[in-house]
Amino acid sequence: TETYALGGFMDSIMVIGIAGGTGSGKTTITNKISERLGSDITVITHDNYYRAHHEMTYEERTLLNYDHPDAYETELMVEQLAALRRGESIEMPVYDFSIYDRTDKTTTVRPSRVIIVEGIHGLNDALSADIPAELKFRVYVSALTQLNLDNHNRIRTTDVRLLRRIVRDNQFRSTPPEETLAMWPSVRRGEETWIFPHQERADSMFNTALHYELPVLGHYAYALLKAIPPESPHYLTARRLVKMLNYFPDVPESVLEEVPPLSLLREFIGGCTIEK
Repeated sequence: TETYALGGFMDSIMVIGIAGGTGSGKTTITNKISERLGSDITVITHDNYYRAHHEMTYEERTLLNYDHPDAYETELMVEQLAALRRGESIEMPVYDFSIYDRTDKTTTVRPSRVIIVEGIHGLNDALSADIPAELKFRVYVSALTQLNLDNHNRIRTTDVRLLRRIVRDNQFRSTPPEETLAMWPSVRRGEETWIFPHQERADSMFNTALHYELPVLGHYAYALLKAIPPESPHYLTARRLVKMLNYFPDVPESVLEEVPPLSLLREFIGGCTIEK
């Protein structure tokens, strides 16, 4: 194991926890913070520590509750975080959302002066109980949409995050909209129980809502949602989202090309050029 030849390394390392609900843009915010902080930085993605379920079928794995803290092998993450703080390199597991299982691959992660821990439970003290408070900085990421249809009807913040997730899951995780919609009630319960209660403890907060994102998300999601049949248990939710998207014009490909390559929206539609 590669080890830093530095005395007192563990006593001076800063740990930044980045958390937020699903679809809030945590990955992009993490990458942007990493870019600003320079090269001496390490990023740990909590999602890579989902427990392996090789014994289950794909269908069984998709039904697991991925928002519950027990879905993660947190003890391994805490152990590896401690190793990094001792100046040792680790082999971080790799989770593949296209198969809903941990792969046999690992990623070599080397220690640095700053460690970013990113994930929906990134502000939970269970991940950093042994780290002094003065060496922790908590960041909460949310998408607080402020668009109103009129004086009496507003766009739900959670609907925008749901659309982000529908587009991302379909684009990058081989998950059709009906599966994402089926998971959504469980996701929302998990947020209310294990994520939102920690937001008031954050040292800083990022609002990632973009005024132009709904027409762009609609370009990717509209046809997928309209294709959900009336006999589906998710038909009413899909129709509600379709009705909301009907208030926005469709965007041609030429407009999509003008979404900046470093835009947070690229996390969900693809084409981001930020260095990782």
